[in-house]
Amino acid sequence: MKKSIALMLGISFLILGISGCVPGKGQVDSTSKSIQKEKRKLEKQDKDDELQTQTSSTTDEEEIKEEVECVAPNGEKFQYGLLKGWREYPEFESINPVASFVITNYKTFMGAIIDSKEDIVDFAAFENMMVEQMALRAGEEILTTPIELNGMKGSVASFEAEIEGANIHYVVYYLESKDNYIQLLTWVSKSMFKDHEEQMKQIAMTFKPID
Repeated sequence: MKKSIALMLGISFLILGISGCVPGKGQVDSTSKSIQKEKRKLEKQDKDDELQTQTSSTTDEEEIKEEVECVAPNGEKFQYGLLKGWREYPEFESINPVASFVITNYKTFMGAIIDSKEDIVDFAAFENMMVEQMALRAGEEILTTPIELNGMKGSVASFEAEIEGANIHYVVYYLESKDNYIQLLTWVSKSMFKDHEEQMKQIAMTFKPID
């Protein structure tokens, strides 16, 4: 059951997170083969890994086990950390080809979509465009709060949305770096949000620009 939920949560990134665009049913259907492939991979995770994931802390401050570099299309470099029990989501490019990365502990997820400043008028236009598209899925107005994350100014929004029959809670950061605008998305199933809210903050705090 946990793996099925993880698969649906991964698919939710496809539906809600592509550069602010909400794909139609045909676009979602076209990924069915990729989704089945992802499901087979998830089902093959060994029992030791599953046990580690189930017993990992979600409330205490966690140590970064690995730091991973990610490079935007225009060459700007970023870094994010893998906490205990976290790993790269397998073949995430087949579900969301514009994502820079997706990581998960199969309960909570984090992914990023990076857009060049050259393609968008300014941060206000970027934020408005992204929030409006998210609001279509949430079915209500989404409010943002100013934030600064590792030197990047921006805003954050916390909201719920129904995705293909699943109730998902998102915390999305809209950030401005030197050369790019970033959507940093964290998400979890609605019933698990309170238990995993702190870890969602911790994993988001590992994302930062690097020289």
